[in-house]
Amino acid sequence: MNDTDSSSPPAPTGSHETPAAPRSAGVSIGMVVGFALLAAGAAGFLLGRQHGPAAPAGIGGGPPSAGTPSAEEGRQAARSREQQLAAHRLSGWRMDPFEALVPGGEPTTAFEPTLRPAPPYDAVDSTLFDAFDVRIRLAHARPVGRDEACLDPQGNRFACGLRGRASLQNFLFGKPVSCLRLYLGREAGDGIVDARCSVEGVDLALRQIRAGWAFPSDLADADQRAALEAARRDRAGVWAGPYDPPRVDHSVEDARAVPFGSLRQTP
Repeated sequence: MNDTDSSSPPAPTGSHETPAAPRSAGVSIGMVVGFALLAAGAAGFLLGRQHGPAAPAGIGGGPPSAGTPSAEEGRQAARSREQQLAAHRLSGWRMDPFEALVPGGEPTTAFEPTLRPAPPYDAVDSTLFDAFDVRIRLAHARPVGRDEACLDPQGNRFACGLRGRASLQNFLFGKPVSCLRLYLGREAGDGIVDARCSVEGVDLALRQIRAGWAFPSDLADADQRAALEAARRDRAGVWAGPYDPPRVDHSVEDARAVPFGSLRQTP
C-alpha cells in the first residue's frame, strides 16, 4: 500500500463540487448591474424635474410668467368666445311683430269694452235700471229699497224708495248712458250686469249717493264714501230725518220682484 492511497480517499461516485471562485464572481456582477440601473433611474428623475412643464400661475408660490394667462383671464376669454358665437347665430334671426289684441284706445277700456245700453231706461230702484235689452246695476252702490218709507224732519213718513228711483229715472231720461262692465259680478247668472255707468261725464252711483238715495257698498272707493258724508251733512234724501242704512243690498229683492221689461210702457 502506497502513501497516495492512504492519504486521499476516493470521492463518492456521482457527486459534483461547484468551484467557489465562479460563484463569487456572479454575485459581484449582479450587484454592479443593480447599482448601475438605480443610478440611471435617479438621473432620469432629476433630469425630468429640471426640464418638465412649468407650473401654472399661482401654484407653487411663484409669480405667473408674462406669457401665461391667469385663470380669470381664461374664463373671460371663454365667455367672450361664447358671446361672439351666440351673436353670430342670432344675427340672422328675425321675429315677426305681434298682432294687436284690441284696437288702440284708453288703457282702462282695453279689456273692459264700453257698454252703451240703448233706451228706453226704466228705473227699478235707485241703483237698478232696465235698458232696451239689459238690466244694469250701478256697481259699488246699494239702493234705497224700491218700496221703502222714510221719515222727514218733522217725523212724517214719505216714500223715499219711490223718490229714489224717480231721481234715477229723471236723470237718465233723454241722455246717452255709457258703462264699463265689471266681469266679477255679485250674482253670477242672475241676468244683471254690474257696471260703472255715467251720463254726460257724471258717475251715476256717485250722484245717487250724493243725493241721498243710495249708499256705498263694501267695495266703494274713497270718492263714494266722501259723497255719503256730504249727503249726511246736508241732510239730503233719506238723511232728512233719522235713518238707519240698510245692511243688505235691496236691489237683489227688487230685481226678483220686478221682472225685466215689466216697467216698460207699451203703446
